[in-house]
Amino acid sequence: MAWCVVSQTDQRRNMLIDILMSTSSCNRETILNIGDDDLAEQLYQCLKGRRYIIVMDDIQNVNAWDDIKRCLPDDRIGSRILFTSRNMDVAIMASYGGSNYPLRFLVEDESWNLLKWKVFNKEPCPPELVDVGKKIARNCGGLPITIVMIASVLKLLEKKRSLWMEVAENITSYISKETNVYMNMLEQSYNDLPMHLKPCFHYLGLFEKGREVPVQKLIMLWHAEGFIGKEECMKSKNVAQKYLTDLINRNMLLVSKRSSDGRIKSCTIHGAMHDMCLRLAKKDNFMKAIKE
Repeated sequence: MAWCVVSQTDQRRNMLIDILMSTSSCNRETILNIGDDDLAEQLYQCLKGRRYIIVMDDIQNVNAWDDIKRCLPDDRIGSRILFTSRNMDVAIMASYGGSNYPLRFLVEDESWNLLKWKVFNKEPCPPELVDVGKKIARNCGGLPITIVMIASVLKLLEKKRSLWMEVAENITSYISKETNVYMNMLEQSYNDLPMHLKPCFHYLGLFEKGREVPVQKLIMLWHAEGFIGKEECMKSKNVAQKYLTDLINRNMLLVSKRSSDGRIKSCTIHGAMHDMCLRLAKKDNFMKAIKE
């Protein structure tokens, strides 16, 4: 089995090195000294006749897969390639006919079990921290990365109920204060947005966190602000619907309700994304939230 984090490498040579280091008996120094063309051949020969599974984690552009697929032999013996992506369109293009499995948010019990395991490992959680711990897990909104990051904060704190309660009320501020990894990962999704979608995403910060936003109202407001561009052979309302779908496929926007015929009636934005939206909107001089 081999694991390649595509978003961190994003270069053919680096991806080949990551995979070869997981599948070959050669040491790291030997692999790093192999030339580009020989590297591809070495990987192909290493995998030839073997059943393998390769995980390409966080693929953001189908070109990353196109760059290396010829280096992976298909001997029809059960080998598999698994992609993870924050963009459904990229996942569909990369799999071209394979199965896609959109991940759901964790339910409360799953969130609490993950948080508890990350903080205490196999040790039991002190009884006085159970209720506040469940509140923290619930306030993470079912997003695994949020739970993992807040667990790293809790591990550094004294196991006092008052300290945990403070964290429960200020999830995002604690994460952003204690670690930049979380914010960098979220902002990468924003940075990958095409320019025409960035103001549409910024605008979501105007709505109250957790509020369901009617799609027709949102599209009407985007139109009023002049965010909807012109595309050849497409009506303006269809362009706006395309923008909405693109934000949903990139997991920047969540579907709340659908009509009986499957059309999206309302949407919302995850709490962590909402906080990031406000921060980036202020940074980009798009808007500024004023609290009384």
